[in-house]
Amino acid sequence: MMDDARALLTSSERWRPGPAVGIGSGFLVTSVLALLRARLPAFPLHYIGFTIAAGYGMHHMWFSVFLVWAIKASLLRWGGLRAYRRAFPFFAALVIGEALMQAAWAGINAGIGTKFYTCTE
Repeated sequence: MMDDARALLTSSERWRPGPAVGIGSGFLVTSVLALLRARLPAFPLHYIGFTIAAGYGMHHMWFSVFLVWAIKASLLRWGGLRAYRRAFPFFAALVIGEALMQAAWAGINAGIGTKFYTCTE
């Protein structure tokens, strides 16, 4: 990782504005969506949806996102808010467990010196 940082800092390659413009425009669109969502209760687009859809790796997890949406919509439609609130802790625990396991495996792989998933590959 230090080699990558050193290579970036000592590179003779010219700075390109494209990535900075992309980050800035993504920040702007996300901020506008968050503002609209806060000000207009019936606004249909969620800023998290834009962030996830525009992110790296969405082509790997699109079905999981669709499945979660379908389960939530079904719970709310046929079980109502009460069923949704009763099921929420289970699904929240699944998300937290997944994040903890990813962190644990990243720590194990870093500890034994194997290369693990990075966004630069």
